[in-house]
Amino acid sequence: MLGQLSQLPPECLVEASTCLPDLRSYLALAQTSKSFFNLLSDSNYFQYILREMASDPSRCLYWIRPVSALGEVGKANKALSTWISEPSSSLGSTCPLDNPDFPYVPFIRACYGSDSMRNRQRLWGQVKQFEVVWRDYRAHGWRVDRFIASASVV
Repeated sequence: MLGQLSQLPPECLVEASTCLPDLRSYLALAQTSKSFFNLLSDSNYFQYILREMASDPSRCLYWIRPVSALGEVGKANKALSTWISEPSSSLGSTCPLDNPDFPYVPFIRACYGSDSMRNRQRLWGQVKQFEVVWRDYRAHGWRVDRFIASASVV
């Protein structure tokens, strides 16, 4: 089976890598064979994968992005700019995380070392769980009426 998996085109492997549920799964995939380890541990490839994992709300690192509803974007972008050695003036008001030169590997390492960012990750997980419950409720409603006391209980 691993032989067939290693024959995937690089584009498919990139897409599969970015859709993994967490970094632990990515590292486990890298340990499946020497060829995967060489590819997935390459610093440029890993940098690209981390950027992709943080770019989409459905992916596992989106929680590191600033939340506009909380009014933290300006302050966060200013703090994120300090991670870029030569900030590009052409970026304007976009998030520094979108800059191709942003050093994702040390930044993610720092996020996992920070208690406040780990708490942010935990809260993001709870939001995603609530989103699943909300979608199910919107599609099917409550299967059991838990909010109206039954006639036998008076």
